Amino acid sequence: DSSAKGAVTELTAGAWGINLEMPITLRMKVFGAPAGSCTSTTATAGWHSVEELQVYQGSSLEDSCLKPGKQLLMICNDFLKLHKIGSSGNRSGGAASARECARKRRRTPSGVPGEPEEVQIARTSKEVWIEEALRENAGVAQLLRYVSLRLPSLHKFCAICDEPHTSPPMIQRTVCCREICCWQFSQFGELISDAEGVNTAAEVNDLLVCMAIHAAKSPRCTLIFDPFPQLFLDAASSPALSSKSPGAWETLKKVMGEIEEAREEAAGDGALWTIRTDLLTSKGALARPMVQWIASSVRSLLLPLQEEDRVKAFGTAYQYMLVSAAPEREALFQSLKTEFGSTFAFHGSPPENWHSILRNGLKNASSTALMISGAAHGAGIYLSPRSCVSAHYSKLAPAIGNVTAAPNSAGGCDLTGTRRLDLGSLRMLAVCEVINHPSLNKVNNHHIWVAPKEETVVTRFFLVYSANLVPNLDLQDVQLQAKLRTCMKAFGNWSHV
Repeated sequence: DSSAKGAVTELTAGAWGINLEMPITLRMKVFGAPAGSCTSTTATAGWHSVEELQVYQGSSLEDSCLKPGKQLLMICNDFLKLHKIGSSGNRSGGAASARECARKRRRTPSGVPGEPEEVQIARTSKEVWIEEALRENAGVAQLLRYVSLRLPSLHKFCAICDEPHTSPPMIQRTVCCREICCWQFSQFGELISDAEGVNTAAEVNDLLVCMAIHAAKSPRCTLIFDPFPQLFLDAASSPALSSKSPGAWETLKKVMGEIEEAREEAAGDGALWTIRTDLLTSKGALARPMVQWIASSVRSLLLPLQEEDRVKAFGTAYQYMLVSAAPEREALFQSLKTEFGSTFAFHGSPPENWHSILRNGLKNASSTALMISGAAHGAGIYLSPRSCVSAHYSKLAPAIGNVTAAPNSAGGCDLTGTRRLDLGSLRMLAVCEVINHPSLNKVNNHHIWVAPKEETVVTRFFLVYSANLVPNLDLQDVQLQAKLRTCMKAFGNWSHV
């Protein structure tokens, strides 16, 4: 048994589906070993002697509550194949830093030069972890050590091939964009991977689809529908749709139109239309694979808040916890927070932009092709403590007086997790936690903030409005800040909240 406590925070554990109160059990069946034995012989047997390996939390594999169990099993099996148990493990080179090793080795396994440095760092880190694990004397100890070293970095590697992701990591574990992994995931899904994590509520999937529909309809579609999906049909080994397909963008827009038709046709089902396989298939061969891809490709944690956890002042029932930062980015943020303190601000962006933001993170888009509102006050992430300022960027209008929670149009499916949003009037705002860093530029009577350093801004909450009005709020209000920090405490270890 190996505990995840200390290896990951409560927040990360919640996002990945790990119970920190339970040990992670690695159960091996060793060839020739008596049942239930744990002798020095079985502890130092060759890896080839292991007939079966199970990874789980709970009383058994069948009752396991461990979401990343399949990914950890794959990691263990790779270790079993590559290394012999019982070796002394005194191998040289383990002290070299991952970054120094990466700079000396600029080639991918296929021999293609110029692989991004961060990918090489991740790949070399894995080699260093293997060497560190092999320093343990007994084989079981080696495996346990390797799992404990790998656990905090599950988000950095593909949940199927265990190769480093080619894009910067975010909070969620995902399958990489390599064609073979996309094909395997499309064909076998949860049989081989548990990469979808905890973003499984139908309401969240419906919201993600709405974002994708807006992105596909945008004149800036080719910039903001990122990444481009790879979709497969039946057992075909080549993608039916990818960025290399002839007429790829036209096909993508057509498929998103078919999905929108299916969504409207099943309005009475609330958000549960997302699991209507028959309906989606009837609209087009790629409709269902596209909905599945939209749900599985998001790399942010998006959880609907129950009524008792919502902030009434926000004036909408559609409130979500939104965490995008990778664990190491969150750790850096907490370090800066200890030094400088933090506050809260809104970030507004049009509906079509959120499809990309939830997959690539909140970026400094100034002076890039993604910039749409200029950079009048310098480069950085633009924020405001005032909802009326950020609302402008979200195509929302500030309300005069109080705004009541937006009505639900789900045809009776009004439970949190199954609610359906109004696509046409959909507008979004993020509530971010911001470091009071010296670089934070506050202009226009402190109503506009510019954060030039991305690491000083993290998303915390996501607000969705089905009407074009947002309450006129100031996040510098002491009572409102206290409510936000209380809500954060209820959803994991946010450190010094």
